Amino acid sequence: MPRNRRSGVRLLRYAERKCTVVAQGQPKEAPGIPAAGTFRRTRAGWNPGQLRRDEGSGTVLSLGLCLAVITLLLALLVLAQATVGAARAGAAADLAALAGADAVRALRAGDPCTVAAEVVARNGAELISCAPDTGTRSITVEVASSAGRLLPWPSSARARAGPPG
Repeated sequence: MPRNRRSGVRLLRYAERKCTVVAQGQPKEAPGIPAAGTFRRTRAGWNPGQLRRDEGSGTVLSLGLCLAVITLLLALLVLAQATVGAARAGAAADLAALAGADAVRALRAGDPCTVAAEVVARNGAELISCAPDTGTRSITVEVASSAGRLLPWPSSARARAGPPG
């Protein structure tokens, strides 16, 4: 084949030679390869049989990226719910411990655990345990809060209030 300045002509002639199978004088298509004369010029060069193997790959890639972003956002939402739930449980436990400590020190009327349970209920949580210590005039409470609606487990916190030491 003579050398030609136009490499596309050489490529076309090479492709025509490789793509046709002559059986009994009739050109036929080779398995998986189109017959000669079905080549089309594209931006990337000569494309046999107008096959575009990467056609649609951008759509699949963009769908995959969208799915990854949605998954990441859902994970961040669950993490934010866990943080909010822990903060609410901690605030309820702190307030209940302070109210219970006031009741232990007789600054407020009532049983320390009952007072702590009332404060916990007003904060939308549930009192799990209450342990007043009259000797050191302190109280320890444990609280569970279901503030995070997406979480399968409740957030919990423990607080102790009383004199220092």
